[in-house]
Amino acid sequence: MLPTTNLVWIALTAIVYLGGSFAALPSSIKVCSRNDPELSRCVIEAVNDLRPRLATGKISDQFQIPPLEPLALATVNMDRGAEL
Repeated sequence: MLPTTNLVWIALTAIVYLGGSFAALPSSIKVCSRNDPELSRCVIEAVNDLRPRLATGKISDQFQIPPLEPLALATVNMDRGAEL
């Protein structure tokens, strides 16, 4: 087993490398401050603003994802649960 100091260094190194691998959000995505007294309202507005862009897949000029509309599913599996 590795000594605790080695584990700490491995964890810190992983955090530094992983932290640098995440891209910044496009400017078209509104970021809400967690200290905002109207946080719920801010999140709802941000999601409502983003929803049409998710449908088309064009988040910004530099950032695109596969469009969510029309949503094509190869298969849908449904099981009867205890509540049905």
